[in-house]
Amino acid sequence: MERRLVLTSPVACPDSSVARLLFHARHLEPLSAGGAAGFMAPLGTAVLLPTVLGWPAADGTAFAEPGSAGTGRRPG
Repeated sequence: MERRLVLTSPVACPDSSVARLLFHARHLEPLSAGGAAGFMAPLGTAVLLPTVLGWPAADGTAFAEPGSAGTGRRPG
């Protein structure tokens, strides 16, 4: 897996999820407060989870080889 390919998903997923979250947040009138909270929780998770999981790829720690001192390059 290449770093640029791994970084594409955490950028693309929250981008589309934010639009969906905002759309549904503006259309909560028919739901009760508990129903709205239960509906928005997974949508919020869909925004935050790819961001949190993509963080190691963004700073390069997911691609660090043993002995490379976190540079993301292979030793030697």
